[in-house]
Amino acid sequence: KYLEERGFGVRAKQQAYTINENLLGLTMSGGEIDRWEAPGEGARGWCAPRSEWPEQALTVTLKFVEGEAVELDGKALPGDQILAQLNKLFAPYGVGRGVYTGDTVIGLKGRIVFEAPGLVSLLAAHRAL
Repeated sequence: KYLEERGFGVRAKQQAYTINENLLGLTMSGGEIDRWEAPGEGARGWCAPRSEWPEQALTVTLKFVEGEAVELDGKALPGDQILAQLNKLFAPYGVGRGVYTGDTVIGLKGRIVFEAPGLVSLLAAHRAL
C-alpha cells in the first residue's frame, strides 16, 4: 500500500510473496514456501503450471561462437537479448522452475522458488556442445 500510494505498481502476488526479478531469473519466498510446504499455485512468476504447458514442441536454434551465444533462430543478438527471448520462449513450458533449500548468510536454512527458463535452456544448449 505504501508503494502504491507513491505511484509504484505492486502485483498482488508481490503482496503475498517476496519476489526478486531480473534478466537471469526470478526468486520467490514467503507464505507456504517459508513454512516448508509445497509452493501453491499463487507462487508463480514467469513459468506456467504443468496444466498450461503447450502441447506443441518448441524448436529453438542457438549459434555459439567460442562458447558465447550470438544468434537465436538465425538472428544475431547481444547476449542480454538472447537471454530475454529465451525467458519468453521457455517459460510457458515450465522450464527452469524449482525449489532451492540452502544455508542463509546467518546460518539458518532458507527456501526459495526460482524460475530461470532462459538461463537453464541456455546452459543445456551450451552443455550439449
